[in-house]
Amino acid sequence: MNQIEFDKYLAKLKIASDYYYNGSDTIMSDSEYDTLISLCRNYSKENNIEDDFLNSVGMEINGKSVIKHINRMYSQKDIFTIEEALVWANKKKSKVFYLEPKLDGCSCNLLYVNGKLKSIATRGDGLVGQDITYLKDSILNIPLTISHTEQIEIRGELVISFKNFLNFQDSFKNPRNMVAGSLSLLDTEEFKKRSIEFIPWGLGFNRSKMNKSELKPFFSKLGFKPIPYTKIISELSEINTYYKKMIRERNINSLSTDKKKIEIDYPIDGMMIYINKHEEQSFYGYGTRFPLFSIAFKFPAKEVSTKLLGVDYNIGRNGNLSITGILEPIELLGTTVSRATLHNLNYINKKDIKIGDNVIVYKAGDIIPAIKEPFILSRDGSEKTIKITKCPYCKSVLNNKDTILNCSNIDCTGILKSKLKFAVSKKCLNLLNIGDEFINKVVDSGYVKDVVDFYKLDSYTILKILRPQLGKLEDKDFIKEIGNNKYSKDVLKADVIYNTILSIYKKPFSVILESFSLPGLGTASCKRLESIGILNITDYIEYLNNNLNTNNKRILETINNKIISNLKNIK
Repeated sequence: MNQIEFDKYLAKLKIASDYYYNGSDTIMSDSEYDTLISLCRNYSKENNIEDDFLNSVGMEINGKSVIKHINRMYSQKDIFTIEEALVWANKKKSKVFYLEPKLDGCSCNLLYVNGKLKSIATRGDGLVGQDITYLKDSILNIPLTISHTEQIEIRGELVISFKNFLNFQDSFKNPRNMVAGSLSLLDTEEFKKRSIEFIPWGLGFNRSKMNKSELKPFFSKLGFKPIPYTKIISELSEINTYYKKMIRERNINSLSTDKKKIEIDYPIDGMMIYINKHEEQSFYGYGTRFPLFSIAFKFPAKEVSTKLLGVDYNIGRNGNLSITGILEPIELLGTTVSRATLHNLNYINKKDIKIGDNVIVYKAGDIIPAIKEPFILSRDGSEKTIKITKCPYCKSVLNNKDTILNCSNIDCTGILKSKLKFAVSKKCLNLLNIGDEFINKVVDSGYVKDVVDFYKLDSYTILKILRPQLGKLEDKDFIKEIGNNKYSKDVLKADVIYNTILSIYKKPFSVILESFSLPGLGTASCKRLESIGILNITDYIEYLNNNLNTNNKRILETINNKIISNLKNIK
């Protein structure tokens, strides 16, 4: 990083932080924010740059009533690997650690005096926070009186359970975004409807000397709902075991279709590691921004942000067009992602996604990269609208069928390539010696106009496809030229491909029939035909004529003499 990049990233972070703390929207993903602030803090430390923002733990509250915390509310230092966690733990003299989920909500501070709730404040900049005492009757799980009569600050997280968030997921990006946005509500009854609750995780000002593990039963005794699934450990190997458990809990929640039992129905973005004993915590104390007796082990991001550089198109066997976004490469759940689905044009228009946008990328089902939405507030005016009206392969005007763009040109080379790639794939004919590269050459060469042409290829034509320069020769010159040793490998390859194509006719009729990608005729339909004794094209034509329905009429219209003649070669 250089000074120019530092200034650019710092300005971007300040804007993102202001939106997060003082607005109800976000313009940057958590992972990008964590990465940039870490880079800027390291650069400022290496170059002796003082900046109040980098030393703060939250954000100033603009134009809102504030409350000063008795004890400062610190942030937590983040780490992202098990190696970092073990290095941190091994440097401590402590032998006993306390682990708990890191709830992903908004931190706040409750002040009790003489056993009565006096005030509620957000973390703010760590020294003062927004006064939200007026919500005391609207936030769930905050007792107005407690049995502890000494003055005490109880700290925790404002969160909404996944179960309750289901009722609001169409209006908010995620549970934390909902909680942050709700803190601007003045209507206490509206806030109450949102079922936002308080879960304590620590103390600010207090005169007790409790170990971290003693806080959970203490909070329960006072009438609070304590943080779920905590653990005391003495073996550092248990850190990784607990972390993996938390990862599973993060991935399996009430928004998931996974029905495994869950223990934490709240959004979590990591796990906390604390030194357990109070006297050892006091020994390590606090740094300028973070406690030195605890650390936040953050999860890998399920959503990341990156730039949408462009779009690519793919056409299916039925002519439907799928749209893929080309991305600046980004790490997501252990893999580098440079492409992500944009679904269809209606989705793009609904989300107002443009080329040049910073976009949120996630893995659908934790497998398929997909673009969720753009950060519209971060646009600079250089973004370009995604428009497509013609097929990128044959230039025919596209139809918009039920939100899907479709090419209806029966001679479209893109559709033909898709049909052939399916035909030779493992799902259909399983022709191991023929790949996508050869299919593209076959269609681009002009020798193959349909699936039947492909099945009728001879070794000489295949050789001309592999070596286009040979196709320009007269027959006698062609025969002479292929006798040259420099083409021996090509001749061998052409023979292998030719024999592979010949092997098609040894396969079951149902499989070959499926390879033609006839309308409405998939794997299950073809297998059913085989099960009722339809083993050749003559039987199949008779079956279609005897069972005329809309789809069978479409198939009869599609099957031409060329296909029928070809299928009669099946032994």
